[in-house]
This record gives sequence, structure tokens and C-alpha cells, in this order.
Amino acid sequence: MLRLAAMMEFDLAVENAAAIRLDESLVPPDGPTSVAQYPTVGDLLQAIRAARFEGVAHSQLGRLCLEQGDLERAEYHLDQSVFLGLAVLLAYENLAEQYTVMERPWDAARAYYKAMEHSVAPSANARRVLEGVWNGFWTGG
Repeated sequence: MLRLAAMMEFDLAVENAAAIRLDESLVPPDGPTSVAQYPTVGDLLQAIRAARFEGVAHSQLGRLCLEQGDLERAEYHLDQSVFLGLAVLLAYENLAEQYTVMERPWDAARAYYKAMEHSVAPSANARRVLEGVWNGFWTGG
């Protein structure tokens, strides 16, 4: 139940991220000094270390979807997280392993390739990419 609630909250964060105006002042503009001196929404997000909340929301959603077995949605959110500059160190490997278990070799090869792109030790994943392509070719999967 808590995972579902978390997924719903992360979905809302992702949906509403584009509506946030980082340059908007936190103080009403009719104050005694220039608006340029007031802190902005972006300043607040930096101060509370939440400036990359959209990427974090995608990353957490990807991991939760992976736990739920919703692999396509997990991959989408992991891709978005990487696009927004976050590292998803083992998530792509976990995704690839689940694709392998489900006998989806082409999907596994793609996920291992993504793991290889974002890994500090890509050689193990390079072998897995080739295995996935080989299995996909020979099994027609």
C-alpha cells in the first residue's frame, strides 16, 4: 500500500515538474526592496537539495516499477532519470536480469547495453549484451 502511495506521489511530481517556475519570487513583489533581491523557487530547491527532484522522482518510479514487474514503465522512468542527469547504477542490470528471466533476449540486450553505457566496469555487461543478441537471434525472441 505504501509503495502504491509513493508511486502516485512520484507520478504527481513528474507531471507537475514543468509547471514549476524556478525564477518565481518566494516573497510578494510589493515588498520594500527590489524583487531581484528576493529568493526564488529555484533558490529554495537548491537550499533543500531538491533541485533535481524530477530526475529523482523518475529514478524512484523506475525502481518501484521494477519491483512491481512493470518492466516497460520501469525502463521509461530510468531512461528519463538518466536524461535528467542522474545515475541509475544497478537499475539497468536489474532490469536486464528480469528481461532475461522472462525470456526476452532483445530487451535484455538493450538493458545490458544501457547498463554498460552507465557502468564503471562495462566489460561484464558487454558480454551480456552479446549473449542477449545471440539468444534473440537463435531463439527468434
